[in-house]
Amino acid sequence: MPDVPSYLTLHLSAFAHAETAADLPVKLDGSQPFSIDGWVRLSGLCASASIFRKAGVFDFGVAGEALTLSINGYPTVYSDTADPLTENEWRYVCATFAGGQARLYIDGNFNAFQAISGQGQTSADAFEIGHTLQGQIRSVRVYNTALSADQVMAAMYGTPDAGAIAAWFDFTANPPSDLGPAHLPISLSSKARMMVETPSVAIAATAYAQPIWDEDVNPGGLQTDPYTVQVWAYVEDPDAPVQALFVNGDLETDSGMALYLERAENEPGFVVKSQRGSIDELDTTLASTTTVLPNRWANIATTFDGTTLSIYIDGELAGQGAFGPVPSMRLESDLLIGAALSHGSPLAATSLQGHLARIDVWSRALSAEEISQSMAAAPDPATPDLTALYEFASAPARTPSPVIRSAWRMGRSFQTRSPTSVRTKSWSWSRTGTRPNHRAPRSKCWRSCGLDSISPTS
Repeated sequence: MPDVPSYLTLHLSAFAHAETAADLPVKLDGSQPFSIDGWVRLSGLCASASIFRKAGVFDFGVAGEALTLSINGYPTVYSDTADPLTENEWRYVCATFAGGQARLYIDGNFNAFQAISGQGQTSADAFEIGHTLQGQIRSVRVYNTALSADQVMAAMYGTPDAGAIAAWFDFTANPPSDLGPAHLPISLSSKARMMVETPSVAIAATAYAQPIWDEDVNPGGLQTDPYTVQVWAYVEDPDAPVQALFVNGDLETDSGMALYLERAENEPGFVVKSQRGSIDELDTTLASTTTVLPNRWANIATTFDGTTLSIYIDGELAGQGAFGPVPSMRLESDLLIGAALSHGSPLAATSLQGHLARIDVWSRALSAEEISQSMAAAPDPATPDLTALYEFASAPARTPSPVIRSAWRMGRSFQTRSPTSVRTKSWSWSRTGTRPNHRAPRSKCWRSCGLDSISPTS
């Protein structure tokens, strides 16, 4: 199986949680300075849920859209919901305490301050991670000092000073472990599970994705221009006869190209088809000699060097042939992801039923070795001849390159009379700078990459 970019998390629902020791190298009862941080993604905003707690003593958690810090015997501190916690997004959260002063941080930014006083409590109960929390946790760290604002920002993506760490509960490995000095035990309780997640866009029913403002990303547009299109794909429906991955141009015209899957006739899975120009014909379409199976990730690529069209599946050559120019020139692209265009509209019968993790588009034909290299790791966005790198590892989807100006439209294919139970609403966002982090209004935005291909680990 190819190494699709994935990661492990602690998956929690209902009363599932993890437990550790009853005592930490630092007290969290208000008698000592401390900090606590974590990476969490909420699948539901509960009235009250814990990220890290000791019953009757300490609770670092959430209350609706607010982050909370509660030391039993002290007033509870709430974050300012002007920067609310949200569902289905990874958020970095942190609390610090020293000298009766509590501070909360969200995504590395200072959020709230409150002076608190009281008398802390003790308990013999074990510390719990994720009690009543619905969502995922990647890590929880406890510090023996109150981090400064700069230290909080640095810890968000960096490795903290080892001397400041009291406990580091790491759920990015299986089994999870405490990377801190005490190497405290971790046990999973009440159906808490370690799970593999692959950030991706989920396309179902008649959904599709469409990059806009990318007219220059135009593989096959200039008749003999070389190109490579490489896709990470996961097909869920084994019966849909045609499922498009990446299409440039209308299927009814003699221009552009298409990369799609067609159900195999005499064996399980799908044949990969790479098409140049018009509708599937012997002289316009190359078919793979091996198949792509459903319910597993596959890396699918097609290259054209001006005379030879090739298909690769999981880095292996799976078809090759001589092909001439595309009959008609297309000066600007007409791109569609997860469906094909027919007579100017997305065609429902071609919608992908599955997931896409990343799409790379090049203005040259990559070698077999380069195809394998791109499988192992995403190319640098500044690499020459890389015309588009569509990442679905964040919401909204982005093209992380200073030279590519793109936005996204998510929508439904129109040519259908069947029910359209699509998990999308049409939206787009404008690109500014090299790493946009716009948040479209919740009523209009489909967040395209949350938890997608998830499977329990062994």
